[in-house]
Amino acid sequence: MESSINNNVSIPTSQTGAPAPPNTTIPENKIGKIIIVILFYIFLAPIGLILMWLWMKIWPRWLKIILSIFAVIPIIGITGAILLASQNPYKQLGKVKAKITPTQTVSPTPTVDPTANWKTYTNSKFRFSFKYPPDIKISSTSGEFENGLNLEFGKENSGMPILTVWLTTGDYVKGRQNDLNTILSTNKLDDYNYQISAKKIDGKNLYVYTQEFDSSSNKFAPPGGPLYRVGALGTINNIFFDIFYNSNKETSKQDQQIFDQILSTFKFLDQNQTIDSSSWALILTNKTYGYSVKIPNGWSYKENDSGDLSIIPPGADLFPPTQKSTPGEGQPSPAINISIIGKPFNQPDIQTKSAMSKYGLIADGVTGQYYFVAAAPMTWTNFDLPFNNGNKTLRFSFPNPFQDFETFNPKHEPNMAKFDEETFKQIISTFKFTN
Repeated sequence: MESSINNNVSIPTSQTGAPAPPNTTIPENKIGKIIIVILFYIFLAPIGLILMWLWMKIWPRWLKIILSIFAVIPIIGITGAILLASQNPYKQLGKVKAKITPTQTVSPTPTVDPTANWKTYTNSKFRFSFKYPPDIKISSTSGEFENGLNLEFGKENSGMPILTVWLTTGDYVKGRQNDLNTILSTNKLDDYNYQISAKKIDGKNLYVYTQEFDSSSNKFAPPGGPLYRVGALGTINNIFFDIFYNSNKETSKQDQQIFDQILSTFKFLDQNQTIDSSSWALILTNKTYGYSVKIPNGWSYKENDSGDLSIIPPGADLFPPTQKSTPGEGQPSPAINISIIGKPFNQPDIQTKSAMSKYGLIADGVTGQYYFVAAAPMTWTNFDLPFNNGNKTLRFSFPNPFQDFETFNPKHEPNMAKFDEETFKQIISTFKFTN
């Protein structure tokens, strides 16, 4: 049986589903006629009232007043009615509603920081910091070398570093920058292809890139596919940064997101920024060797019978000396040590023979030697001052925490107060000879 409904017939409805309001506006041609009548009435009524008061003297006064009122009221009433009728009441009601309807403000959804619970790496010597995921840790192969720094982060029992931060300093920066210029102009370097673009990180210019390698020709390639690498290159504060994250193609999208989050946490400090030590209240005076030094608020100290001084940050008690037969055997608790070395200042010893990145630094008007010593299982930053007319050496020693403390005591690292090379240098700046 065929349907009797005509599918082509549509029933018009308003957008809101409600009937349209009636059009109560008076047509313009009728308004014109009404206005003529009103004007004619308004013109004749006063004349009639005047003549009534002049000619009809025999009429009582109260009667004239009543007739005058009845003549004026229609004029006022008709005029008001015309004005109201010329307006669309639905339109006016809409204007009123628009004025009294409150504006709804939509509160923005709070943004969750995915890096909030990540660990933070800070390097005061090269003046940068960044966050990294808690499921990776710094490798014991990380360390400083003569012309830079190499940091490698990986997962437990993983042979391949996942995150690498490679810094180049000194005369080698120019060569690395030339490599970057080649990549920018050709998208290629040493037969490796780069997809590269500029990006601002903490207000600094870096260039982010992606690469793919054949696993058969790259020793870092993970099993199961070609190596996929995302990275960033650039020179900041005369240091060339090469930051990259290794992955495979199957997890490349997820790892790209993680790398972008890591990169967003990078902070680069200007070279002239220093710690303000003016608020440090405690001044230590060593009467044995004749000097004084200020220490940061909240820090403690110990002095042995020989007059050697240890300046200890809060939380250092979480780092007991490592036990025998463990990685980093014999590693001390973190502290800045000031001691007298029984050798002439200009005579080398086992530390100064291994010194790297040596340069002059002044303390209380005296020029000393500031240098870095790489050794296993500990790395050190030292500052030597001539003492007793250069016949002995006053040595400041700072155990570098970026490798050792985090590698061997990772669960305690977040609980220790700021203990870095920047603080070490600021303590040196407060040193005074008292004799």
